[in-house]
Amino acid sequence: FYYSQTANMADSSGAIGITVSTLFFLLIGVLGFFVGAPKNENRGVVQTMIITTCVCLYTFYVCTYMAQLNPLIGPQLEVEKVFLGANLTKKT
Repeated sequence: FYYSQTANMADSSGAIGITVSTLFFLLIGVLGFFVGAPKNENRGVVQTMIITTCVCLYTFYVCTYMAQLNPLIGPQLEVEKVFLGANLTKKT
């Protein structure tokens, strides 16, 4: 019962994190495109750099975030350390 509740919470938190980060990078890209570029002959180059930077950062963030949602390797604990932790948390 407890496991099914935590699994559902983890699924929804992944969607919230992706949505918030998407909106953040979209906002930064749009603001940078219209406000951040100076009005001179290199405006198009600066706008392209800003959009390219936002796309690359967003792609890196999403790959890292999604890799943490489903790790390939879990923690490897030694049996002695597990029992030591259980004994420390046991109330007497």
